[in-house]
Amino acid sequence: MEKMIRLLLRAADIVFMNILWCDYANIIRGKAIHRNLFEQGGSFPVSISKAQLGVSACGDYVVPESPCIPVGEIFLKPDWNTLRVLPYLPGYASVYGEMTQWGQEESIDPRRFLKNALKELSQYGISIKAAFENEFTLLNKVTGEPIDKTLFASPSAIMENGPFIARLGDALEMQGLEVERFYSESGFGQYELTTRYSDALEAADNQILFRQTVHGLSAQFGYAATFLPKYAQEQAGNGCHVHFSLWKENRNLFRDAFGKNNHPDLSESFVAGVLENLPSLMALTVPSPNSFHRLKPHCWSGAFQCWGVDNREAALRAITPPESHCAGAKQNIDHFELKTCDASSNPYLALSGLILCGVLGIKKGLALPPPCQKDPGSSTAEELARLKIARLPLNLLECVRAFESNSDFNGFFHPMMKEAIIAVRKEEYRKLNALSFEEQTALLKDRY
Repeated sequence: MEKMIRLLLRAADIVFMNILWCDYANIIRGKAIHRNLFEQGGSFPVSISKAQLGVSACGDYVVPESPCIPVGEIFLKPDWNTLRVLPYLPGYASVYGEMTQWGQEESIDPRRFLKNALKELSQYGISIKAAFENEFTLLNKVTGEPIDKTLFASPSAIMENGPFIARLGDALEMQGLEVERFYSESGFGQYELTTRYSDALEAADNQILFRQTVHGLSAQFGYAATFLPKYAQEQAGNGCHVHFSLWKENRNLFRDAFGKNNHPDLSESFVAGVLENLPSLMALTVPSPNSFHRLKPHCWSGAFQCWGVDNREAALRAITPPESHCAGAKQNIDHFELKTCDASSNPYLALSGLILCGVLGIKKGLALPPPCQKDPGSSTAEELARLKIARLPLNLLECVRAFESNSDFNGFFHPMMKEAIIAVRKEEYRKLNALSFEEQTALLKDRY
């Protein structure tokens, strides 16, 4: 197998292969090996220090409270299913490296953690399909200003930036992603391009490819791209919503069973578990202090702990298929969208957390409260209390404390992983909240 891969890399005239990993702060990192090493056989070993999982987005230093110290070597074993020749960078390929230590599975690897979460869910005969819905901002690389000032879904955005959009779509397709829709978003220079759902592990891998492709291609057009949740105070924030559906025996459980019984079925209990544990989950899905500049009422960002059918202000939106809106048709749910998520989140940790919260809901047989069918931000405090709808945490530290106190949820995590995530989050909260918004965005915009 590896001999054939070496031959294919040579045939494609690949000079460097970048072996990627993604740390707890969601910084995509990579070590590139030259083709001289392809000829030596073996498994293209690349190693990193365990300390690499103890750094924050603030800089390349080990967070003092992190248990991931500069002692102990981790080897990145390529998962050849993720090998891609980069269409926007001739001579280069990338592959995702899974973490191993002395030939054993490494318990602190986010990607392996997602595999373990999927095993937990599979005990109920259920699989999950998912997709990340990316929003990003394109800036002039020299001036730092947004490349346009178009409005939501403005055709002029395509007229002005058609070549970039077409190249981006082609580059994503050449790497195996199935492109679906593109339109300009509400913020200046803000765009959304969606890709089709897939199995959860592939969806997380695709998210790494997506971000890398947008950054790599935008640089060739004289742009700088950022997925930062909130780049400009007066402009719309960049979300990275997670769309997900549950499947059993090739049947979509949301379409087949959700809300069709007098007692909660597995799919309802899964969603109820996500909803109940959302404050803890936010330590993984909106893990940057910058995220909370975006998480505001009336901003379609999921600021309240509620769910609703086709309600874009609810943290969990149940999405109905087009045929449900025909005259006389019964209402069906096709899939759910978690809006309380952005691209400062490691996609492996975000999906793992969502799945494990759902597993907790299934274990407890949780039922959902009634759906919220209005903008919760327009409700009075008394009405919200009556509906048992809470405002979600207002800052990252509240989420970290919720995560720390939720032993059911954090019990899934290896102690070293849990302690390192908490240490990284607290360091970012302390360091970044000491900065002005402008200083914060200047530091983070190139990280994401």
